[in-house]
Amino acid sequence: MGNYTVIADAGRSIVEFLRRYCVPPVDKPELIGLCSPDDTGNYSLGVCLYDIDESSELKMARDIVIDDTHVRSAPSIINLHYMIFTSLKTDIAMRATDEQRILGSVYQRLADHRVLTAEDGISGSLLTSGENLNITFENKPYEDKIKVWTAYNQAPKPCLFYKVTAVAVESDLIRTVRRVTEADISIRQKVNKR
Repeated sequence: MGNYTVIADAGRSIVEFLRRYCVPPVDKPELIGLCSPDDTGNYSLGVCLYDIDESSELKMARDIVIDDTHVRSAPSIINLHYMIFTSLKTDIAMRATDEQRILGSVYQRLADHRVLTAEDGISGSLLTSGENLNITFENKPYEDKIKVWTAYNQAPKPCLFYKVTAVAVESDLIRTVRRVTEADISIRQKVNKR
């Protein structure tokens, strides 16, 4: 479980995973990074967080006991939606082939690693704290993909969509509670009236 940095930690962990496993076909690890389609900088492979939603399937309703006198409110469980896309500046004659090779490599690696853990060689603070990233490929209708691209004022092109599920954002709300130390129980006999 993480604090407010958990969203950034998840994105950095995905980038670190891709830098470790997708070079080649990407020329250098530093050409993979977090960016949006309308501002890619020098990145050849971009990871864009385009949506965040609260998980309707998973809700932690119970507070977390810290010690005898303190409880923390239950964490919020969110899903993170990513678009992974290419942004090559290479010669147009080879660009489409290179883009498809890169996307194929990303798909292959993430299909083989549906749960990202620290054992994958990723050192992000989220994973080294013992959390895992559950990442699933999203089969989006073409119209939905176009909406994401047009939100960034870009023409649609081949890309991959993934969802990271069940990311816990811990609450900062800690309450002081008093434990029950004694109880007074009295018994009364019920009288039947006829």
